[in-house]
Amino acid sequence: MSKRKISFSQYQMWKGCPHRWKLTYIDKISGYRQSIAALFGTVMHEVLQEYVKTIYDKSIVEANQLQLDDMLKNGLREQYKKLLTEANGNHFSNEKEMAEYYSDGVQILQWFKAHRADFFQKKDYQLVGIETPINIIPLETHPTIRLVGFLDLVIKNTKTGEIYIYDFKTSTNGWTKYAKNDKTKVSQLVLYKTYYAKQYGISPDDIHVEYLILKRKIVEDAEYEAMKKRVQRFEPSHGKVSQNYIKKEIEEFITSNFTEEGEYRLDVIHTPEAGRDYCNCKYCDFDKLEQHCPKEKRNTLPF
Repeated sequence: MSKRKISFSQYQMWKGCPHRWKLTYIDKISGYRQSIAALFGTVMHEVLQEYVKTIYDKSIVEANQLQLDDMLKNGLREQYKKLLTEANGNHFSNEKEMAEYYSDGVQILQWFKAHRADFFQKKDYQLVGIETPINIIPLETHPTIRLVGFLDLVIKNTKTGEIYIYDFKTSTNGWTKYAKNDKTKVSQLVLYKTYYAKQYGISPDDIHVEYLILKRKIVEDAEYEAMKKRVQRFEPSHGKVSQNYIKKEIEEFITSNFTEEGEYRLDVIHTPEAGRDYCNCKYCDFDKLEQHCPKEKRNTLPF
């Protein structure tokens, strides 16, 4: 029997545009373009995860002694070299842009260190894991389909036993009201909560989730103090209604695209979803590949 792995990012792509998902996963056509934003996000994750790990595994003093700026600079350089090789030497950024992203990252790290106590307390808390894996069968009718994912940070309150799952997201200016109301976007942590509870035998009621959104740019003269913060906190609705919603969404994704044996369903027509309010062809991997996605079928929304 086939063993197939799916992820939240797969579901998210399919939800936005089934045609894009089909081109990527069934037809295995590569339209991916490297970006400085994705590189920056990867490295910021690694640096902050190491900082938090040092807090709990060693001490706050040792964590604050880490040369986070150098870790960021070296990480950006090494990751860029790696991605450049994968891109066959085709540069996707330049020295000026890299310097700007580095400067923004330094500002985020300095702010985060100065406000560490607002996010992570060591007393009565312990680090459960970094990049904690989820590997579970979400639908009994499709026993060869496994949902996999990795949780950025999992922390436990040693007094109450409650679990806190955090996810870092990098953003230019933070999440707008529109972004926070986008169920496809914010349901990732709800999904992780649902299946983390199942995988480790924990009551979902004892699990809390929160996005920590790292903002590259802030408005210094903003009207509200919260807008001047480099880290925006957002706790999505993650009660039973939200858990059932994303659970059903994942099940629909599986039944719509896979047989019970775990093979792709080739009888399904995956058309471009022109006009869907959460599908923006401007940022699609296949925007430049018209032979795979005709322009007349693309999303023409003005954003």
